[in-house]
Amino acid sequence: MKFGYRKIFLGDNTAHEQVLEPVDQIFEDRILGSRSNRPELEELIKFASEGDQVIAQSMDCLGKDVRDLYRIIAALWEKGTSIRFVREDINFKPTKANTDGHSSMALLQSLADFEHMIIKRRQKEGIYRAKKMKKYKGRKATLNPDLIREEFSRTGKVSLTAKNLGISRMSVYRLIRGKNVQLR
Repeated sequence: MKFGYRKIFLGDNTAHEQVLEPVDQIFEDRILGSRSNRPELEELIKFASEGDQVIAQSMDCLGKDVRDLYRIIAALWEKGTSIRFVREDINFKPTKANTDGHSSMALLQSLADFEHMIIKRRQKEGIYRAKKMKKYKGRKATLNPDLIREEFSRTGKVSLTAKNLGISRMSVYRLIRGKNVQLR
């Protein structure tokens, strides 16, 4: 079977242009922003099977970023489903003889790793600049330190305190380190 996938932003009237050839069924997500859930895409991934083909207008219609695109293509490939992107004129066919598809997937994974590395580097640079300007204060505490101290004095054990509060042992150690609290 041939399936089409469309990602339509609310207020966009170009939905009919996204899949340019006849398909047996169209899965269509109408979303408000880039972080919206895409239940129709997840349904498509569950529904697709070996020998099926998914057609999308472009790569950005299917994935939010390169990592997401790779995850979706890999999930469809695992089921034996091919993917075709109309705008880029790229076909991902899950056959062992298809060396182009495997090299394309390897390239896609490399791009995903590269994109992730760039995001992490920019985040580190932003934190560094904010620290220099004394605007970076780190993540806000999720629990009141007094609550942790109280629970620790009640239980007397770091592991039990962490378990009861749903935090890591390291969080308990960080709080009581330097304080005059005896660890058992």
